Amino acid sequence: MSIKHILIAAIVLLMVALAVSTSRLASAEHENEVIALLTYEYGELTVRSEDAIFTTWDRVVYLEGPERRDPIRAVNESKIKLLVPIELYFLSALGAQGWEIDPSTDRLKHDTYLLRRSRQR
Repeated sequence: MSIKHILIAAIVLLMVALAVSTSRLASAEHENEVIALLTYEYGELTVRSEDAIFTTWDRVVYLEGPERRDPIRAVNESKIKLLVPIELYFLSALGAQGWEIDPSTDRLKHDTYLLRRSRQR
């Protein structure tokens, strides 16, 4: 065998080794994404005026806001501003059920939040 053939064989071998290692790295990243999907359940909270819609992969839930005659919101039949933003009302209610804002994203839009919670095993 000539040196030319040995160099070509070495280059081919190096390219194959590089392709295998790159494939393993991509596979490891994909595996981490799959583990995250299996570890958490995801949902989307969309706040609309006084109410909200909470959507997960298997259900859609309509969430009613605080009662219109709540003393914090109404004084002598005239409406006043909420002392706490309405988003916190819904986020607190979902937080009590184990939901949290997904740290990888903030808001999807100005009125939409991506939430997650650990799956029950």
